[in-house]
Amino acid sequence: MKKIAAILLCLAMIWSLGPMCVAAADNQAFITGVYQENEGSLELLCAIPGETGKKEDFQITLGNQEISVLSAVATGEEQLPKTVYCLVDISGSMKERMEQAKEILNAINDGLHTGDNLVIGRMGNQITDSAFLTDQDDIEAEIDTLSYTGEDTDLYSGLLHGLKFLQQGEEVHEMKTLVVISDGCDDQGAGATWKEAYEAVGKAGISVYTAAIILSAADYEPAKELGSFARNSAGGIHFPQSVDGGSQPANMTGEEMGKGIVAAMEGTMHLTVDLSEVQETQKDTYFLSAAFYGQDGRVLRDSQELGAGELSLPQQEESEIASPSETMPESDPGQESGTGKYLPYLAGGGSLLAAAIVALAVSASRKRKKEEEQRREAERLRIEAEERERLERARKEEERLEKERKEQELRERLAREGQLSQAQREREAEERKAREEAARRKMEIFNALPRLNIRMSIIGHRDAVVNIQLVKGYEMTVGRNTKARIVLNPQDTKLSGVHFVMFWDGGSVYVWDGQSRNGTAVNGVVVSHLGRVAIRPGDSIRAGSYEYRLYWEE
Repeated sequence: MKKIAAILLCLAMIWSLGPMCVAAADNQAFITGVYQENEGSLELLCAIPGETGKKEDFQITLGNQEISVLSAVATGEEQLPKTVYCLVDISGSMKERMEQAKEILNAINDGLHTGDNLVIGRMGNQITDSAFLTDQDDIEAEIDTLSYTGEDTDLYSGLLHGLKFLQQGEEVHEMKTLVVISDGCDDQGAGATWKEAYEAVGKAGISVYTAAIILSAADYEPAKELGSFARNSAGGIHFPQSVDGGSQPANMTGEEMGKGIVAAMEGTMHLTVDLSEVQETQKDTYFLSAAFYGQDGRVLRDSQELGAGELSLPQQEESEIASPSETMPESDPGQESGTGKYLPYLAGGGSLLAAAIVALAVSASRKRKKEEEQRREAERLRIEAEERERLERARKEEERLEKERKEQELRERLAREGQLSQAQREREAEERKAREEAARRKMEIFNALPRLNIRMSIIGHRDAVVNIQLVKGYEMTVGRNTKARIVLNPQDTKLSGVHFVMFWDGGSVYVWDGQSRNGTAVNGVVVSHLGRVAIRPGDSIRAGSYEYRLYWEE
């Protein structure tokens, strides 16, 4: 009998070890929230992309005790309040991408419910946050104010900031999501590192949805790097999704990506599990394990450690806990029954089995953490290798172009030194003479045109005057350097190379913005989006750091 009891104990241990090994090998984070509203139950939020499960699809254990799932409802169906933090890249590289970024945000705004709130974090050299916004009209107005700047992107620090905001904000709901909208480039090279941000995302237990705005094939690699944060988060998704297993992203509009993010948030499952049968122990922590059995046969497993202070377990009545004398059958003192003889062994085996299960759970947890760290390190090394390969290709392409340029210069030099035929040299001389004559005639016509002298005085600076001259019928660009026909103020760093354009038709003077970095204002009104604006003597123009008052004789 002793041998049979030992064999049964070993089989039980092997049986319990099997699921743990599977959990370690097939682990994918999907628990995004654990909290308690009532003493007798526990609430879980589970984000499983592409799945809408039922309560029968989940298996939950607390410590070594399986607990019942009372309900499983998609958060979109019950409109569970959620907080969405949208981190929006506003750096210079987003110039051609801001409209698509706004489409994503407007689609998310359309998908919000009463009770939801949203925060927009502008990400440039620094991260600035809006207030908690709940009214859709207020959110739309905030979106309309977004515009790109000439700043760099501090992407990794932005991710850390967004996670910290959601973990510590007083108005943040239990259901929370981080949305990152960017081209995927971290331009600063300072602040947080990719590894720090990647590891923080993996530990946060927050769904991260990344939306990469792609304009050309050159954007594929930064988009992949941005997507690595979504894939490492709990139930996160990267947009646009791939059409061929990873290398080629689908062609999605901003609205389509925003609707995809809303659908993923709405599909997050809200589980309520029963704690009524769980007895309070002296443990400092409880090990919560969740398994999900999908429609396609896949099994996802995730776990969290909960502090004893985070759980309020129902108090068990003393009368409900049977004493040993009540549970053990009476036996004849002079005669031991066949099973009673081995009860001490079975009790000891049960204790050993419980200890073994706890030890295996701790070992499996450590193994999972180690495997996760190895996977993250491998991902980081892969991305670094791809970046080095990209830089090497770019270097070789630059060398090829430089070689072709030098060969072209050599051919031109040989041609100039007499390698071309006499007829070719004569034709070139005639063509050169014709070009020079045409240029001379053009210059004579230009010099004969009427001119308008304009005096621009800097408001607030005595004797600070710039004199410029407009030629009738010619657009005259004004800016900081020789890219412009008229150099206004070379020391003004807020002034663009070509900041604005002036035109005189012989009667009226017009001005419009030249796609400057900081915009142009006439009489205090920004005209960057208004096109050509007529001005008169005495009007003012703000460009760069100064405002100028204009005078001329009509």
